[in-house]
Amino acid sequence: MRKFIIKTMIVVVSWLLPLYILQFLYDKTAQQVYDRWPYDKINMAFDKPQNADLVIMGNSRGTGNYIPQILDSILEMKCCNLSLSGYPFNFNYNMVFQPYIKRNSLPRFIIQDVGPFAFFQDFNPIYRIEFLPYINRPEFDFYLKRCSELSEFYKFLPLKYHGQLSLCIDNFRSFILEEGDKPEWNYYRVGSNYSGKDIRPLEKDSDILKLFAQYLEDCKALNIKVVLICSPIHMKDGYSHFDMKGFKEMMTDIARKEEMPFLDYSDYYGADTLFFIDAMHLKKPAQKQFSRQVAADLKAMGWSLDSNMKNSTSLLSDH
Repeated sequence: MRKFIIKTMIVVVSWLLPLYILQFLYDKTAQQVYDRWPYDKINMAFDKPQNADLVIMGNSRGTGNYIPQILDSILEMKCCNLSLSGYPFNFNYNMVFQPYIKRNSLPRFIIQDVGPFAFFQDFNPIYRIEFLPYINRPEFDFYLKRCSELSEFYKFLPLKYHGQLSLCIDNFRSFILEEGDKPEWNYYRVGSNYSGKDIRPLEKDSDILKLFAQYLEDCKALNIKVVLICSPIHMKDGYSHFDMKGFKEMMTDIARKEEMPFLDYSDYYGADTLFFIDAMHLKKPAQKQFSRQVAADLKAMGWSLDSNMKNSTSLLSDH
């Protein structure tokens, strides 16, 4: 019996130890990536001070529809994109924005990209691998509590990347070889994200909307200027599947209540597939053009570092 136990322990250790080592190496490598998905935003928020004057917040539309370098050059201020792809506002706020402002000086300006997905209910994250390297940090308890796929055991398991091995290998290779982002789709993916003929009702979670309102109030109290922007949406595939009328009415009401501008660029490119990857995301040339337009409009609104604004070292409250 004793020999059996010893042999079993040897087998278990011989399997688990390499897995723990590989997992440790992947975690540490991922935590040093600042220039590509899926780890750039998390690392930027936690470990690489930006002290940006202008911050972009949003989901994948915030991530992909704005080019910070263009905003930098036109507005003559440092811009940082903290948008978090695939998640509603409360994830972006709690898991990126809160850690960021605790480690950086407060921004003077915020572009808050909004769209039909911004305030929908919590759901199981589509990119679980995005947060696993950081799962032992206390800030990510927010994530664990909202993801039924994960549990506290993931903090100790050597198999937390199970089912995503190919993505891990691909990421690890690109990290080691210092490869850039993969080229984007150069064609329009018709119906890739949206199907069905019925208009999808406007999804809005009351708790997320309450957090959003408090976030805007906090920004006003700290003299941080916020602009709400709806970036371009494909007029056919986007408008035909979402209650855009209800969404725009909701955002107009929020902007009026909070006394801040709401810039609606949703129909900026109409239904021309030349500018879109899919119904919600722009191709690179359109990203550049749109970023120039936004920067020019903000500059016309008086957004500059010369604005008479108070410097505050206070932090936004935790929610």
